[in-house]
Amino acid sequence: MARVRRRLAAGPAHVLGVALPPLRGQLGAQHGWPRQPVPPLARHALVPQRRLRVLRPRRHQPRRRGRGDPPRDRLQARLRRRSAPELHVHDRAHGQGPARQAGPGREARRPLADVAIRRRIGRLAAALGALALWIALGAPAASARPVLFVGNLEAGTVSLIDAHSLRVLGKLNVIPDGSTPRDPSQAAVYPALVKAKGVDYVQGLALSPSGRTLYVSRGYLGDVAAFDVASHRELWRLQVTSQRADHVALSSDGGRLFVSALTTNQVQAIDTQTHSFIGSFATGDWPHVLEFSPNGRYVYNGSLGNQLLPDGAPNKMQITVADARTLKVVRTLPFSAGVRPFVFSHDGRRLYVQFSYFNGFRVVDPVTGNVLRTKNLPVRGPGAHMKPSDYPNQAAHHGIDISGDGRTICDAATISNYVALVARRSLATEAIIQVGDQPAEAETSLDGRYCFVANRGPGSNSVSVISYAKRREIRRIRVGKHPQEETEGFVSDSVLRAGGFLRKRHRTHSHTHGR
Repeated sequence: MARVRRRLAAGPAHVLGVALPPLRGQLGAQHGWPRQPVPPLARHALVPQRRLRVLRPRRHQPRRRGRGDPPRDRLQARLRRRSAPELHVHDRAHGQGPARQAGPGREARRPLADVAIRRRIGRLAAALGALALWIALGAPAASARPVLFVGNLEAGTVSLIDAHSLRVLGKLNVIPDGSTPRDPSQAAVYPALVKAKGVDYVQGLALSPSGRTLYVSRGYLGDVAAFDVASHRELWRLQVTSQRADHVALSSDGGRLFVSALTTNQVQAIDTQTHSFIGSFATGDWPHVLEFSPNGRYVYNGSLGNQLLPDGAPNKMQITVADARTLKVVRTLPFSAGVRPFVFSHDGRRLYVQFSYFNGFRVVDPVTGNVLRTKNLPVRGPGAHMKPSDYPNQAAHHGIDISGDGRTICDAATISNYVALVARRSLATEAIIQVGDQPAEAETSLDGRYCFVANRGPGSNSVSVISYAKRREIRRIRVGKHPQEETEGFVSDSVLRAGGFLRKRHRTHSHTHGR
């Protein structure tokens, strides 16, 4: 969802290819959108260069036959003049006075004024329509700001970070109803889960398009809960069919929330208006990450494979593709290793996929599942001394995203404590950047400039801010215990102020911090 919002946040020109004037003059500047020159086509559409006044048609007097009039065309020219009288246009901007009467030599020029007017009206209508659509799709209000939400898995909180000033705004408690399951059957197995895997209160995050509601899949509590950002109040919760509620994905209109039910091998769909399950679709073994196709039509789910089975045991490790509306599975893409985080290219023609035990990522055709290219990355730091069986949850690399301009891949090397920036087209390594302990999630900022990487290791509990342009870490932000899942969206200042997240020092976005 954040990746869809990123295009909306970039402004209407990036969404629809139509240059629009800034809302109220300063909206683009307030949100840090890059200033772009208005294309000539858009200038004609929005600010016509000429001031045109259309006068009443008037009857033309027959002009005398001149040397330029072929005798056989004289009658036809006169009939054309009577059936299509000229529109006389006064061009004040250029001081040319009224247009002259058209003779046979000027017959081809007669429709030009009418065509120009129609074209400019059409361009203006298209621009206004694009503006209305942009607003309807969720253009942020002038008083909204981009906020990064970071789920602290062991703390049971979500940290809010101003994604522009890179300051922590506060945190939201997402276990106000207690740290043990409310469902009796889940409560019965909960002690064994915690003993084997530890606590997990925040496994997945999604933010509503309005920025008012935060959805959280609460791991081993086995449920999904919705929270009001302004009041911190839990709005509703639903128990999933699985012992672990895994990752979530929200449709672009905010109407459907999908959650991976890990131990029952299915993805469940929730209607966010009625707060009820509306269906599900089958997946591979242990469904994990969820992503929408760039057009929002399909939801892709990657499965880990049952990690409790011994090596070599039959396991369904695959990407399952389902229609987001009908929930019908349209294809499956099988693999020989568990599927970790993955990201689409902006045009949807390629997938960049991380796999269990693999140090790097692979380029996959999202239709056939064929592996087209492989990017191997170095094993460094703690990873150099690890056996694959010691990899945390079998993940060598966990966290991948693409820069806003689509040129650079941000890959989190979990066991090696670095972030790799890789050229998307050539797969050349552009930078290896040391970060905190166990980087485990990567999220490109809405403006496309940064890669936010959650460092979940016990010695870190931080978010590294990687600049795509500078190819280095520009900030490390302390958050709660065991940060992992991240999502970003626009939240209005009124909501943040009501929630106690906004103070006087956070009222503007003018802080640059040397970036």
